[in-house]
Amino acid sequence: MTAYRIRSSRGFGRLTALETSSVCDSLTTNLPHPIMQYPSLPFPPSTNLYPPAATVLKYLQIYAAHFDLGKLIRFNTRVQPDRVG
Repeated sequence: MTAYRIRSSRGFGRLTALETSSVCDSLTTNLPHPIMQYPSLPFPPSTNLYPPAATVLKYLQIYAAHFDLGKLIRFNTRVQPDRVG
């Protein structure tokens, strides 16, 4: 399976805003991290129950690196809808 991503990096859909907005620096998730984590790679034990967005982004980057998922993601790729019929 290959994932396609229009942006040039892994992370949230609004990565550019996340990286550049001071408002986003203070955002936290509305779900506890045990619900968000993948069973194959838990968040570190010291993670806040409701982690900030930057912590979740780091977790996703670690997950992708740990399972070598970069080779399955095509960055800077726009997927066009298929117009059959």
